[in-house]
Amino acid sequence: FLDPFAPSDTFVNLNVLWLKAIAGNSRDRHMSDGGLSFDMLPPFSRNVVRWPLCTLFPPLLHQNIALRNKFLDSASQEQINLHSAQGKRVIVVHLGSGFDTRSFRLRNATSHIEIDLPSVCEQKQRLLQHRLLPRRPHLASSLPTVLPTDLNDVDASLAALQETLSSLRSAPLASSLPPPGALNPASDQHAPPSSTPQEKPSNLAQQEETGAPPSLHILLVSEAVLLYLKEGKAEDLILSCARLAAHNHASFSFCFSDRIPVARVGGAAEDEAAQVLLAQAGLELEAWFKRQSLTRHLGVAVARQRPAA
Repeated sequence: FLDPFAPSDTFVNLNVLWLKAIAGNSRDRHMSDGGLSFDMLPPFSRNVVRWPLCTLFPPLLHQNIALRNKFLDSASQEQINLHSAQGKRVIVVHLGSGFDTRSFRLRNATSHIEIDLPSVCEQKQRLLQHRLLPRRPHLASSLPTVLPTDLNDVDASLAALQETLSSLRSAPLASSLPPPGALNPASDQHAPPSSTPQEKPSNLAQQEETGAPPSLHILLVSEAVLLYLKEGKAEDLILSCARLAAHNHASFSFCFSDRIPVARVGGAAEDEAAQVLLAQAGLELEAWFKRQSLTRHLGVAVARQRPAA
């Protein structure tokens, strides 16, 4: 009742936001998110988790989320850098983004699209407008495109995504780089981002000048969302997104810290099942890690062929 902008129904998103804020304030550069999660919290909560009080929270509470966050940030940034350097528009699609701030942290992508339940999207917009942007007004020009839809309704989600992709492809090229210091306001003395902004590749600039349509890369990012979908929906969603990329003549990659839906858990059978499932979407694993967690699978998969019909 002390916070008029508090989310009314969190779907564990608020808990995760708190844990990311605690990890981000630990002054461990491997866990820092530039203080963005911290800035999404109300003033009283920020006092509770700021340095050095954040060190009073047991590391076990937040390290698991911080590690998956770090992996996804690094893997996604690597994919963005690789394809933007090839002169492609890179559109990042964040599945079930919750209250995460990854779209503000990743550099050199052309656009970011966040998909989540309508109620979650509304709550996040309220937090952005009343919490984050008053502290970082320069980020107002970097807001992602939001698609409020239930990912269990794969057809509706893909229809909304296709409509958004069509409008973004016809839009002028623009760099999504935050202004210098965007993630490190002096007033909060947060740790600096782990990577520095890069200039727009010269071939992108040339395409912008000539008006030639650039090629497109779609990067799908999933953090702890597939495991909450109804049976059969996660497989359908991955395959449908791969088909959408092929339909748009785009290259495609998938970075995840989630649970790939496989029937068997443990040993080589689990690895093979994941490879077979992803292969149906034309994807080949470039990185694959397993751990004892709800988000059991961390990896990067890249499209090598067209997805199954």
